[in-house]
Amino acid sequence: MISYGTSEQQRIVKYMFLSASVSVSGKRDTISVIYPYLNRVRFIADNMSENNFPINFSVDGKNYTYSKEAGMGTLANFYESISECEYKLKKGQAEKDFKKAISLGKPNTFNQCMAIGYLIDFMQESNHYNESMLEYSNLLHDSYLIIDGPAKARIDSLDLWRMNQPAAIEAAYLSKSKEPIPASFYLKAYKNYQKQGRGDYVYDFMNKAYDRGASDKAFLWEYVDMLKINSQSSKGQEVLNKLYILTAINDCDNLQKIAEYYMNFGNMVMAKEVKEKADDCMKKREKEQKLQQKASSKKYAYRGVNNGIYFGVDLFPLCRLDASKRDYGFKMDLIGKNMAHEFYYKIHNNDKDLMYDLSSSTEVDNNLMDIYWNGFTAAYGLKFFTDNDEKAFFIGPMFRYRSKDYGVVDTLVYNTENLNDRYYTSFHPKEVQYEVLINYGIQRTKPGIATEIYFGFGPKLSMFSANPVDPDFDNTLYYVENPIIEGRKEMRWGLGARIGFTIGIKIF
Repeated sequence: MISYGTSEQQRIVKYMFLSASVSVSGKRDTISVIYPYLNRVRFIADNMSENNFPINFSVDGKNYTYSKEAGMGTLANFYESISECEYKLKKGQAEKDFKKAISLGKPNTFNQCMAIGYLIDFMQESNHYNESMLEYSNLLHDSYLIIDGPAKARIDSLDLWRMNQPAAIEAAYLSKSKEPIPASFYLKAYKNYQKQGRGDYVYDFMNKAYDRGASDKAFLWEYVDMLKINSQSSKGQEVLNKLYILTAINDCDNLQKIAEYYMNFGNMVMAKEVKEKADDCMKKREKEQKLQQKASSKKYAYRGVNNGIYFGVDLFPLCRLDASKRDYGFKMDLIGKNMAHEFYYKIHNNDKDLMYDLSSSTEVDNNLMDIYWNGFTAAYGLKFFTDNDEKAFFIGPMFRYRSKDYGVVDTLVYNTENLNDRYYTSFHPKEVQYEVLINYGIQRTKPGIATEIYFGFGPKLSMFSANPVDPDFDNTLYYVENPIIEGRKEMRWGLGARIGFTIGIKIF
C-alpha cells in the first residue's frame, strides 16, 4: 500500500520501486515490468523536475523520503529503464531517453557508462551514425576510467561499447550506414586523437578528412603542417596550390609562409613566384603603413575643434520664475582651428546689487541695502581648445563691459552746516564696469545640438556716477541722505566672476 501526495506522485514512486526491484534482482528484462506502463511512465517522468523533490511517501505504514539529489539519480535510473525497454523493442524514442538518462546521471559515473554504452549500441543497431557518437565515446571512456573495479566488471559483463575508438565507429559506419561518412566526422575524430597525443591516428583521420573534401582554410593550414612533418611532398604541394588560391594578394604573411613551404617541398619555381608576390605585398604594406602614420600624426596635430559656428543661449538666467527679473543672454562662437572668437551679450532685468563690497565707502552706515538695476553686459573673448573629438576644454582671456542703470531716485539732501537748508531732489545713478577675466570651461564640438559650461574670474574696475537731475546741484555743499548716492565711490576695484551653462546649435 503506497500513500502520499498526489496521484501522479503515487504513480512515479510505484515505477521507481519497480525499476529499483529490477536492478536489485539483477534482471535486465525490463520489458515485462515497464512495457505495460511505458507511455504513462514516460509522460510522468517528462513532467518531473527538481521542483518535485523531495517526495515524502509511506509504504505499508513506513515513511520514506526521496531527497532532491536522490530523486534526480532515481529519475536517471528510471529513464535508463525506459530507454532499455525501447532499445529492446527497437523503438526510435530510445535514443532520446538514453540522452536524458545520461544528462540526469552525471553524478553517477556507473549509470553514465551503462547508459552511454547502450546508446552507442542502439545508434549502431539503428544505423544512426553521426559525430555525436564520437563525443559519447569520449565521455564513456572518461567515465569508465574512474569507476571502481566491481563497477567495471558489471559494465564488462554487459558487453557494451566502452572504449574511445573512433576507428571502430568508422568501421561500423562503413559497414552498416547507408549514408557516406562526411568530412566532419573525420575532422572531429582527428581532433579527439590530437587531444590525446595519438599522432598516428591523427594523421590517418586528417588524410581521410581531406580525401572526403575538407577544404576549410584553417584545416588546410593544419594539414599542410602535418604533411611537412611527414615529408609528403606530392600531397603537400597539392594542398599548397589550394591554399595559394584561397590566399588574398594582400595577405603578405601567409604568402611568405606558402613560399617557404614550396621551398621545403622542393618546388623552387613556385617558391620564387610566391616569394616575389610576398615581397611586393610587404613593400606595399610598409608604404601604406608610412602613409597611415603620416596621416595619423597630421590628424593628431590638427584634431579637435576645426571650424564652425556655435549659437547658444544662457540657460541659468532664464530659469527665474519671476518674468520681470528674467535675464536673456546670447552668444556666438566663430570657431577656427582649435580656437574661437566668442561674442556674448546679456540683457539684465531687476538684478540685485549689494551696496557692500570691498571698495564701498566706509562713511555710510547702511551698506547692506539691496538695490536693483537694469542694463546689459557685452563681452568678447578668445578660446583656445585642447585636443578632443566630440568635446573640448577651452581657456582664454575675456573682456567684459557692463552698464548699470539704477533708475531715478528721489532723496533728501541737506546742508551739514545749516540743517534748515534741506529739500528733496532727484538723481539718476549709473555705473559702468570693465573686466578682464580668465575664461575657461568645456564645450561640445560635434555639429548639431551643443552645450557649454563656462567659468571665469579676474579684476573689475567700476565707474559710478550719481547724475543729479538738477544740473546746478552743488555736490560739495549738500549731503545726500540716500546711501546709493553718497555711499558708492566714483571709482573702485573689485573681483569680477562669471559662471553659467549655454545650450544651442553648432553649424558644421
